[in-house]
Amino acid sequence: MSQYEYLSVRGRIYVAGIHWQYFPVSGIRGLRLRAKASHASHWIAIHSHSGTQSGKLLGTLNDVQPYPKGQRYYSLALALLPALSVNSYAIFPLDNSRYWFMAVQNGMLSVFSDVTGTMDAIVQHRDNFLRLIPHEQELISYLPDSLATENSLPLPDIQALLEHKDSSVRRNQLKRVNGHATLRWLGGGIVLAAFFISSYRIWQNQRESQRIEEAQIALLARQRTHATQPQPWQSLPPFKERVSACLLAWRKLPVFIAQWQLSEVSCQADSSLHMTYVMQSGSVDAFSERLRHYFGSNVQPQFNIPGPANIAYVTLPLVSNPVTKNNVDQHPINVEQLVSFAQSLKLALNIASDSSMVTTLPPHPVKEIGFTLVTQLSPEQIIHYPLFNNTHLRATQIQVKNKGFRLEYTLSGILYEN
Repeated sequence: MSQYEYLSVRGRIYVAGIHWQYFPVSGIRGLRLRAKASHASHWIAIHSHSGTQSGKLLGTLNDVQPYPKGQRYYSLALALLPALSVNSYAIFPLDNSRYWFMAVQNGMLSVFSDVTGTMDAIVQHRDNFLRLIPHEQELISYLPDSLATENSLPLPDIQALLEHKDSSVRRNQLKRVNGHATLRWLGGGIVLAAFFISSYRIWQNQRESQRIEEAQIALLARQRTHATQPQPWQSLPPFKERVSACLLAWRKLPVFIAQWQLSEVSCQADSSLHMTYVMQSGSVDAFSERLRHYFGSNVQPQFNIPGPANIAYVTLPLVSNPVTKNNVDQHPINVEQLVSFAQSLKLALNIASDSSMVTTLPPHPVKEIGFTLVTQLSPEQIIHYPLFNNTHLRATQIQVKNKGFRLEYTLSGILYEN
């Protein structure tokens, strides 16, 4: 089912479910190129800011319904933005048991807005949104009767708002990515074709046939080459899948084995689980015997020998539940989005200094950017954010350390940026 929903009011088409991304830039010349790179058919850009830094929100659409030729499309979120409070969110019911979520922060459209789905999916998205915003920011909620609370406000009338002329102002209108360029190339092609046909009809037909045949042969050769060349990120597990598998395995591990305490767990890219136990009391023999009771006789611990033999290292295979491909976001992402996310949650983010390796892979080069996130927040709260359910973000190592009365999580991975 499409992520987009369309509302037709007085001959105008309003679209819900547009994909929004924040970019810390002031101009919009490069945003159309970014929209084109994501294979969008329509795009729109509005002013926004992250903290003290000004930038732009880029909205893209690539699933236009077959409405009449020349039909104009408008952003439903931007059309309804003036009707909501400066810090608020709303859940609107749509047709076919679908719901739509939008949010306003400091009077501007939130990047977490414009999401469509079932009621359960939208409620989960709302809950994730509330966990990600600052706790001191108070939000007004507009909810349908089925979700209304004591403090929520009734929903504004969408139909009445969209019938007002202000809802279709030019700044709310989506632009075609290739609209004017296509017309210019088409017009120029017609003029050139007429000239050559009238001057060199016979020669041009023979020449054109030869060129078409050569182009088809070259295209087939490139397609065969591309089909056998895997994407660089396919060698590493998806980020959300690996974090979920690591946390599930870690929670099943015994904290104490024969008076040896679990101090560190790490999940590696080769699907192995590494555990470190530190002796509180007891002996090496007692630990080894009890370890085989938990994990079988094939598991052999390694000790810091020569040395005091008070640390044991254990390696197990890690079992992952693959994420369904249809549920993974395919949109390109960039390092600015990762930095903005870390800043919003005040996470320690380290970008590797050698993150400049470029893999030449048609049709676009891919830059591999290594990164590490260190946090005391549970990774379950982090991976629900859409950024971490993206095919261009891969995990290399997930580490959990026992820091006395708290846990520290280190999430390492690679961002593949076009």
